Amino acid sequence: MHLVYRAGPIVLKRIDQDETIAQGTEEIAWVASVLNLLRSERFRVPHVLVAASGDWIVEGWYAQEWVEGERDTSSSRWPKLIAFCKVFHEALKEIPRPPFLDRRTDPWSAADHIAWGELPPVCYPELQIPVEKLLTLLRPIALASQLIHGDFTGNVLFAEHLPPAVIDFSPYWRPAEFALAVVVVDALVWGGADASILDMVNDVRDIAQMLVRAELRRLFEIDRHHRQRGRETLGQVRSHLDTVDLLCELARA
Repeated sequence: MHLVYRAGPIVLKRIDQDETIAQGTEEIAWVASVLNLLRSERFRVPHVLVAASGDWIVEGWYAQEWVEGERDTSSSRWPKLIAFCKVFHEALKEIPRPPFLDRRTDPWSAADHIAWGELPPVCYPELQIPVEKLLTLLRPIALASQLIHGDFTGNVLFAEHLPPAVIDFSPYWRPAEFALAVVVVDALVWGGADASILDMVNDVRDIAQMLVRAELRRLFEIDRHHRQRGRETLGQVRSHLDTVDLLCELARA
């Protein structure tokens, strides 16, 4: 989790502890090149701000403009969030692949690579049963990858009379359908949604396979945070067990 402070119209953020200044500068400069030019009447994105020195990062900190809005925590938010996720990712379709993705080693990136079969699925025993259940369901897919926001669910702000704002952009190169699946999995595990949320995405191509991979990524994030940072995260797996069973039923249907 990043340290974040607001100073009037500016939000200051510290780069992730797993990144060097060089790695952080590369990613922040790339995010700035995308977000500072992304224009739409259907959404807002905060611009990344350059320091007076001309640097993107100063002593481990970077700045973005503050955008008005609040997270919607109502139980009725999911149709709106899913529809907006589709809108936002349609706007990202033509943006080229970021060059730094293969060099990232943070827990989130490692978990993503594992979920997509690009690293071996090694995990602690506490995660073994749900992980194995999901791994047996994986099938090849033929969806095109593109730039996505890999952590969309909690990073959308709504304000009256303004289009939604997307914050804390987390770039990944996966199918847009995967970004939707992450939202659905997050809704089931953390957001209080029930199985009816699956009806909102039943027209999405290969959604069952995307949901399996999304849940695998969240499980391996638990593993990797414990493995890389020594955090006591393994107990979190219990909150995922019902969702794992639900996705197993869906994938086998």
